[in-house]
Amino acid sequence: AIVGPNGAGKSTLLRVVLRLTDPTGGVLRLDGRDIRDYTLASLRHQMSVVFQDSVLFGLSVRDNIALGNEDATEDAVRAAAQRACLDTLVARLPQGYDTPVRHRGGLFSGGERQRIALARALLRDGRVWLLDEPTNGIDAATAQELVSLLLDATAGRTALWVTHDPAILPQLDRVLVVEEGRAAFTGTPDEYGGWLAQRVSHRSSTVTEET
Repeated sequence: AIVGPNGAGKSTLLRVVLRLTDPTGGVLRLDGRDIRDYTLASLRHQMSVVFQDSVLFGLSVRDNIALGNEDATEDAVRAAAQRACLDTLVARLPQGYDTPVRHRGGLFSGGERQRIALARALLRDGRVWLLDEPTNGIDAATAQELVSLLLDATAGRTALWVTHDPAILPQLDRVLVVEEGRAAFTGTPDEYGGWLAQRVSHRSSTVTEET
C-alpha cells in the first residue's frame, strides 16, 4: 500500500514505474535490474494497470478490454470480462461485446468503467500491478466488490496500491507512507498502526504543551 496526503508523490511513483517519467536521481529496479535497461514495450508488457480514471476509447467493448493485447482470443476476452463481473452487463448491451464505447466511456457508470479497466488488466495478467485509487468515486458496495476482485487477481504478484482507504491496509503485506516526495515510513500494516498511533500521540502532546 502507498499512502500519504494529496500531492505527496504517490501517483508520481507509479508514473516512474511505468516510465512515463524517469527519476532525476537514484535507481528503480525490477528483479534487481534498472528498469531503464528494459525496453519500454518489455517493461509495460509486464504491467497491469487500474487507475481511478481509467481511460476508455471510442472502440468496442471487446477492443477496450483487449487494448494492448490485440492477439487475445475471443475466449480469453470473455473469460477476463467474466472474472471482472462484466458478462451480465455486456449481455444487456445492444451489440454485446461489439457495442461501441462512447468517448471516455460515457455509456457506462464509474463502476462499470472500472470493471472494463479491470478486465483489461486481468487479460494482460501482469507480473506487476499498479493500482491508483481504483475505487475512488464509486459507491461503497461496488468498491468493496472491486477490492475483493483486485485482491484475488493480485495474489502472488507484486502490487503497488495507492489508497486513502485504511480498510484495505490490513489485507496487504507492507505500507509505504509518502510525504513531500519522500518515504516517511515503510513496514507491515501492524507496524504502520503503531507508527501512526505514536505520531498522533506526539502531535497531541505538542499541542498540549503549546496551549
